Amino acid sequence: MESYAVRRERWYGPLRDLFSWEKIDGEEYALASGTPVFSQQCQELQAAAEGLAALWHKVALIVSQGDVRLLRWLGLPAGMQEAVREGLQLPWLTALGRFDFVQTVAGWKVLEYNCDTPSGVVEALAVNGKICACEGRKNPNAAGEELLRQAIAESLYIAHRAGLAGAAAFSALGSHSEDAGTMKYWQSLAAEGLFVPLEELRYERESLTSLVSGEIGCWFRLHPWEIMVKECAVDGFPTGKRVLELVAAKKLLAVNPPLAALGQSKALQALIWQLYEAEEFLTKQERQLVQTYMLPTYRQNVFLGKVSYVRKPLWGREGGGVTLHAADGSLLAGSRGGWHGAAIYQQAVELERMQVMTEKGLQEGRRLWGVFVAGGSFAGLLVRLGAAITDDQAWMTPVYLSEEG
Repeated sequence: MESYAVRRERWYGPLRDLFSWEKIDGEEYALASGTPVFSQQCQELQAAAEGLAALWHKVALIVSQGDVRLLRWLGLPAGMQEAVREGLQLPWLTALGRFDFVQTVAGWKVLEYNCDTPSGVVEALAVNGKICACEGRKNPNAAGEELLRQAIAESLYIAHRAGLAGAAAFSALGSHSEDAGTMKYWQSLAAEGLFVPLEELRYERESLTSLVSGEIGCWFRLHPWEIMVKECAVDGFPTGKRVLELVAAKKLLAVNPPLAALGQSKALQALIWQLYEAEEFLTKQERQLVQTYMLPTYRQNVFLGKVSYVRKPLWGREGGGVTLHAADGSLLAGSRGGWHGAAIYQQAVELERMQVMTEKGLQEGRRLWGVFVAGGSFAGLLVRLGAAITDDQAWMTPVYLSEEG
């Protein structure tokens, strides 16, 4: 009988050029344990993610042209507002986004939408397909690579149509193996342009440039907008703000665009829930989507003294700053310090408890389902197992379609 270690090496050994972060700091990240998903479950997640992606886009578009006070309420930094309003847009909120779903006793519920800088795409679209093929399993993510390729091609066409003659560049921190590997994967799907590390980019003569690619017209980036807007060169030059000015002036198409940051703000979830409760703006079908798949979410803590809740920073990622509280406000899980500032409060739900085999034997984790949309269409699933608050210490497992259920 094949041991876990042998199976793991058989799965991931041939993939390390593509997926170098299958272990992180020597600790196992990618498990050699598959997760089945039934066709009915997959179909429901597909319909839910596509419907919610369209709803997020609709609300973000309207908000982007609204009162500046609403943009502030959503936590959008002042230096981003013009780029959100005036920059070139895609036909969707995001070329690639990832909803995080959890299966509860009340059905599937979405915790958040990572639509600015979603991670896990190499795992979901490239690695998952290869492992399913290796094991003779049906891959629920089979259409994902082509959908992402089409979204990238459409973005490049929009840049060309806008008269942006510069090169295509794909950027992330060169020293971060996962982020750099992710954008190199995007570039491989595009079959044009170059990977340019963020640290090699320059703002020169009112354009974004690099020594390798020259002027850049279409910039695919894995670097959060809310961080970039604050970034300066060593001499204090406000590089991030200048890049956003290029976007606002339609001299640069950035993918994902600043509008995606509006969707990334967790306050947009609170706004959508508020519209649902007020029975305003949303269609009957959209209200049904919200009622079925979203959780009560507010900018104020309305849960204290009533039910358990989660506090989330507007711009947190990978579980950073997220805290889980009992109804009396006492801390149950999460960070005890730091990450102050604007936040949302969301009704808590318990993530599924699962047991999974790892290099260290049988372990327990809480299961979270990432559901990708590329160009507004369902692109695939990513299963992660972690603590009560899923963070960058979580494991991932391949997922395959099961004939049962």
